[in-house]
Amino acid sequence: MIEGKQPKLESTLHTFQQVERLALRWLVLARRMGLPEDADQVVNVLARVVTMIRMYQISINLLLATNPVTAAIGVAGLLGVAVSATDVLAGYY
Repeated sequence: MIEGKQPKLESTLHTFQQVERLALRWLVLARRMGLPEDADQVVNVLARVVTMIRMYQISINLLLATNPVTAAIGVAGLLGVAVSATDVLAGYY
């Protein structure tokens, strides 16, 4: 099932990593441009969301591993994503 789609999954993962790097670089550049405080807060939240998405992706990959220790680390990663999400979204709900 997954074996036949592995090259496409690897390509998608590589593309996502490139987009992640590009987004974080743009966010750093935007922060250094001396934007107003509100814009700096938005850049900070966006950077944290991009990082949370990456943490989620890594955690899911660890959960798919057959080793119980790696699966436990994946569960811990998902808990970290949940805690980070509640921290990022604290003012919005």
